[in-house]
Amino acid sequence: MKACMFHLMPYRDLPPDFGKHYKSAYLDPVWFDVADPDKVGQYYNWTLDEMVYAARAGMHGLCTNQHHQNVTASWPIPA
Repeated sequence: MKACMFHLMPYRDLPPDFGKHYKSAYLDPVWFDVADPDKVGQYYNWTLDEMVYAARAGMHGLCTNQHHQNVTASWPIPA
């Protein structure tokens, strides 16, 4: 069996009233209305650190999402 590490790189600090203003995290919000670019950069670096840790720990693969950089999965997927 092979074990892979999967990471969404979620945005971890949505405003507490997010649900009152948006019906969905996928289509409704404009990304920069709810996300702090500095925090996103911090989360990006944390994600890379976690992936390096997983590789060093012996994971067979590293998987990322393909969610088009929305507020619940901000990992950018190049085309």
